[in-house]
Amino acid sequence: SKFGNYITSLDVSLKKSGQKLNNLTFVNDSIELEILFRAAEVMDLLTVGFHIDDEKGIRIFGTNTNLLGSPELTVAKNDLVRVSFSFPVQFKEGKYSISIALHKGASHVEGSYLWMESIYNFEVERVNLPRSVGIVYLPVSVESQILS
Repeated sequence: SKFGNYITSLDVSLKKSGQKLNNLTFVNDSIELEILFRAAEVMDLLTVGFHIDDEKGIRIFGTNTNLLGSPELTVAKNDLVRVSFSFPVQFKEGKYSISIALHKGASHVEGSYLWMESIYNFEVERVNLPRSVGIVYLPVSVESQILS
């Protein structure tokens, strides 16, 4: 298949409250990255990961099920598997791409099942939030006073 030897089908989407997003989300939204695939072969000790790059190709974040302490899956041939990562959009407005990896154990070194670069592109917009600089968005409050 076009996904290599281990996967027959693959669907990657961003969702908010269970509804698929149309490649658009907003700063500070809580979203889910859903990776849905069908296995063509047995995959032992499966780790699923993703990373997000900005439009300049700078890696702004990446993690995987292993780093998050999620149990490794042993997937049988023809199993339909869903992995969903939930996180707040705490990075600034702009264009981004998501890449995913399926591999054995802690890293690719142990064996790669699938690597898909820039499989999902999306845009982040800022609405009703103050402008800021940098690549992350932090919900900052401020207090100032003249003391004497």
